[in-house]
This record gives sequence, structure tokens and C-alpha cells, in this order.
Amino acid sequence: MLAGLAPLATGYGGDASFRQPMAIAVIGGLIASTALSLIVVPVVSTYISSIERIATGHRRKLRLTATNRPIGAAK
Repeated sequence: MLAGLAPLATGYGGDASFRQPMAIAVIGGLIASTALSLIVVPVVSTYISSIERIATGHRRKLRLTATNRPIGAAK
């Protein structure tokens, strides 16, 4: 898709002045969506799962110290 829009974005061909802004916008959108889906979303997901794992660990530690025995242990 980028290869097909490159001539329009550079102004090559007939009536390029009319279609050039659209080609530049589409190329920018493709690059931005690719970066978001391949880099930003996995990184944010990793951070959220790390925060969740840390928060869950702190909750378990608080429960263990409050009762002095693991959850589900015999009384």
C-alpha cells in the first residue's frame, strides 16, 4: 500500500496536486496504526499485567500477615 501511494505522495503523475494530501494522510495513518498495534499496545499490556501481578502479591502478603496462616489452611 505504501509503495502504491508513494508516487502520489511525491507528486509524480497527472493531477497529483489534488490527490497528494490524501496520499500523505493515508501513509501517515498506516505508519501510526502499525506502530500502535505492534509497539504501544504490547508494551502497555505488559505494564498493566506487571502492575496487576505486584498488586495481587501485596494483597496476598497482607492477608497472610493479618491471619498468620495461608488462605484455605485448616484452623
